[in-house]
Amino acid sequence: MAIRCKFRLTEIHTNCFNSEQKTFIFYPCYDPSIEEDRRFYNATPTGRLDITVNNPVVLNEWKLGSFYYFDVNEVKNG
Repeated sequence: MAIRCKFRLTEIHTNCFNSEQKTFIFYPCYDPSIEEDRRFYNATPTGRLDITVNNPVVLNEWKLGSFYYFDVNEVKNG
């Protein structure tokens, strides 16, 4: 079963030991005037997702304050 989560990037921290790594912190933040956001809020009203990344493509693409979907799918034979 696939699950879609909607999160907002609220914090970015640079690793003090390795400046090529950053930790991105996401929270579910929803606008009650948006129908899609109300549906997401009913399923995931709170949470936190922390991801530490050293992939240069990601480091330059993710923007503070932007919203992102995270799709969760079970890995079979993983």
